[in-house]
Amino acid sequence: MMVAPSPKVRSLVLLRDGQACVSCGARTSPLEMQHRQRVGAGGSKVRPDAHELATACALCNMRFESDLQRQALAAGWKVRSWVPDPGQVPMFNKPRSAWGLLTPEGGVALLSPAAAVAQMREVYGPEWDRWADALPVGMQGRTTR
Repeated sequence: MMVAPSPKVRSLVLLRDGQACVSCGARTSPLEMQHRQRVGAGGSKVRPDAHELATACALCNMRFESDLQRQALAAGWKVRSWVPDPGQVPMFNKPRSAWGLLTPEGGVALLSPAAAVAQMREVYGPEWDRWADALPVGMQGRTTR
């Protein structure tokens, strides 16, 4: 059984993400706490910190595991399970049009698009470049290699 975030962490994540889905910007759909990193079958017994979560509408949350998976990985809404700390992976907040590194306390250190791309490449190597093609132009922050 997966342990839900504490009410305080849930509030911090919603506030950090602008009370909107980080992918589509929906505010009226039921908003869910998206685990950025897979927690495995049966879930986790440890309450997640704010940097391990993103706000997603029910539709985007479901699509992050299907047709939006490459975009979700490229935008940091999902994080590969082998990454030791999801706080190392920048996340793009579409409604705020901003990249940032998330903190366990619910904060965000804003990054320029170029710095976010550099950090993604640091974490994922050339795999990130393959995903980046799934990002809309305004989110890419492309820099040449």
